Amino acid sequence: IEKKIEGELLNALYRDLRFSLIASLFAVFVFVYGMGINGTPTNQLAGWSAVMIFVTFIRFLEIKHYGEEKEKTGHIDITKWKKHFRISLTFSSMIWAIGIFILFPENSPLYQAYVIFIAAGITAGGVNSLSADRISSIIFPSSILLALFFRLTMESERIFFLEALMTIVYLILLIYIAQRFHHNQKETLRNYFHIQETSDRLSESQNRLTFLFDS
Repeated sequence: IEKKIEGELLNALYRDLRFSLIASLFAVFVFVYGMGINGTPTNQLAGWSAVMIFVTFIRFLEIKHYGEEKEKTGHIDITKWKKHFRISLTFSSMIWAIGIFILFPENSPLYQAYVIFIAAGITAGGVNSLSADRISSIIFPSSILLALFFRLTMESERIFFLEALMTIVYLILLIYIAQRFHHNQKETLRNYFHIQETSDRLSESQNRLTFLFDS
């Protein structure tokens, strides 16, 4: 049963990934557009967004290969594909983290709030889609929010220290919620497979009894 559960959780990761990548590309566009209005150098924005788009394209290919292997062989190497997912997610998370850290605007409270809003939005969005894998649900928000935390601590005003502190509180809350989601998903699948297994046994017993009476 545990292997079936892990298989279903992996399917959920890749099933939700396509929409997550589309949402991520939209967030990239919004982030770059906002930073462009603020006067961030175009070459920095173009370089960062190009890398982000390239990694996103690789992840779309990953979805394609996952589906092809599943259709061709009828089963999936859970360990291999979970590793692939985590590695590509780590790259994507680090690029977001680098962008937020490097492109964080100075002396512009409005656009600083804008970057914080973007970081909060994309990490919150990842809670549900990544909760199928405990490790992934930690990697994504931690990479981005820790980058934001360290960037905020570099500012001199006291208010930034409070914002950095709340960023850590927010990160802890996201991780806790993701872990609860993960636990609930596993328990739901475990109950489902137990019921299915019990139903199959009852059906098998009924068939045996029917056979005996007919004989």
